[in-house]
Amino acid sequence: MKKCPFCAEEIQDEAIVCKHCGRDIPESSMVKTPPQHPESPKEWYAKINDQTLGPMTAEKVLAELRSGRYSPKTKLKREGDAYWRQADLMDGFSDGKPPKKSAAKTQKGTRPWKWNQPISAGQGIGIVVLAIIALLCLGGLFLDLPETPPQSTPSAQPQTSTVDLNAAIRFTGSQFVISNNDNFDWTNVKFDLNRPGIFSSGYVFNTARIEAGNTYTVGAMQFAKDDGTRFNPITTKAQKLWISCDTPRGTGLYSGKWQ
Repeated sequence: MKKCPFCAEEIQDEAIVCKHCGRDIPESSMVKTPPQHPESPKEWYAKINDQTLGPMTAEKVLAELRSGRYSPKTKLKREGDAYWRQADLMDGFSDGKPPKKSAAKTQKGTRPWKWNQPISAGQGIGIVVLAIIALLCLGGLFLDLPETPPQSTPSAQPQTSTVDLNAAIRFTGSQFVISNNDNFDWTNVKFDLNRPGIFSSGYVFNTARIEAGNTYTVGAMQFAKDDGTRFNPITTKAQKLWISCDTPRGTGLYSGKWQ
């Protein structure tokens, strides 16, 4: 394409008459518009030996993986993401193609939580430790906690006292970020999401221990029902979350819900 020297509108390179103003185009006045080559967005970062490399394009990351400079365990992060993830756990890079940006990951901020009072001792008696989920998270969701079956501790007398857990939990839309603010560990921990009633369970996740003062991340799709149905945050709204566990002072209980 070139520009008409009289009206500055773009016309074909072979044109000798401007279709916009009708003027004859002299050969000496032809002005060609240089081709535009948009650059690929450089929005990826890699972490190797605690050194952050980037920004770089997805194609550059893929080339480094294919060349062997980056291993499948190399930590990658897109600009704006909060967490680093291994290359072999990310959709796209694990099968040799750069990933597509998910609309769900571009949303910033989280929904506020509003916590109720802890559940009563009478309600806590009805809580039963259920199935163990040991599958890897789906669709790029990941888990920091190892999932293990609850360990039962033999005791001469059943434990009847209850303790209000000091927990802080927020939901990012794809993950639950859980903080143990107590000065003691939680053991045999059960998370029950969207439980319909006292004597029934919703989407359950179990883990052996959450240490005092630590924060853990659990992928939303790690929660599952007894029949294996996993919680999908895209199609199902997270409404309530119950926590029960063993503590040195008795059975720990907590519940919360969204506003």
